[in-house]
Amino acid sequence: HICPRNDHCTLTPYNSHKSHKSEVAATLHPAIYTRAAWASEDSKMTWTPSYGKIQVGFVHHTVDTNNYAASDVPAMIRGIYAYHAQTLGWGDIGYNFLIDRFGRTWEGRFGGMDKPVIGGQTYRYNSVSTGVAAIGNFDIAPAPQAMTDAFKQIFAWKFSLAGIPATGASPVLGLNGAPLQRISGHRDAYATACPGQNLYDKLPEIRVGAASQVERYITRVYSDLFNRA
Repeated sequence: HICPRNDHCTLTPYNSHKSHKSEVAATLHPAIYTRAAWASEDSKMTWTPSYGKIQVGFVHHTVDTNNYAASDVPAMIRGIYAYHAQTLGWGDIGYNFLIDRFGRTWEGRFGGMDKPVIGGQTYRYNSVSTGVAAIGNFDIAPAPQAMTDAFKQIFAWKFSLAGIPATGASPVLGLNGAPLQRISGHRDAYATACPGQNLYDKLPEIRVGAASQVERYITRVYSDLFNRA
């Protein structure tokens, strides 16, 4: 996680190979830039981590500009962090993860990337969800394919750790009283346009792509077990 205080140095992504469901982590864990990589000022953080049980993954957008450079991203995340932690009084950034237009995934709320950290991203649903935000405004711009693919990767990993499928209905009811899909848009649980129509239209692809990655992992594990027998 280099580059804690300098946006212009080279950022090195972090990959976890921890023992908890280690084969899942080693196989499905995407490259994720840590909080240190975007230089989080933890003096702003007044929130103590707490943990829930992930049943749903919510897709958000941050409604920022879409034409940013790669070197702009750490400062953009710091701005979101300051707004959530201080202006809104949430004590930390609300999103569990963020994804930029280049397909890079960034750690959001503090508490452990491989844990079911309760975020501040979908009112009334935070304890049963993980929330991932696309940096940009996807009511006015298409979602880049690299970003869409990164959503598939982060949900495949987080859902594998949670032991839930990436497709189908969840046990959690949405805004209209019907069960939420395992991967849903913010608008499905709250009266908002988030994550923007262009990104919302990508949800079927994200669901199928995340499920496909999990299926490939399970197939590999069973193949390894068969070959060892």
